[in-house]
Amino acid sequence: MLPLVRGDAYLREEVANARMARFYNRRVRECPLALGDLVLRKMEAIGKGASQGKLTPNWEGPYIIFEEVRPYTFQLQALQGVEIPRASHS
Repeated sequence: MLPLVRGDAYLREEVANARMARFYNRRVRECPLALGDLVLRKMEAIGKGASQGKLTPNWEGPYIIFEEVRPYTFQLQALQGVEIPRASHS
């Protein structure tokens, strides 16, 4: 009897996870980015999260998207034209 109970619990868990995913995905909007758009970069992405205190800014920028490395991954440059060494994922 025990394996049937585990199987039922597994199915209930899968149904609950699918319901949560539908609920979350209903509210997510896709934000298409294109070359030349101005974007902000999260400070955690460059390793300067809260290491400098709680008053550290959460975002850095603005930066210009000048190259698409692959879908949703972009090469950025500062407004002065200086290229940022690592690609950023949107």
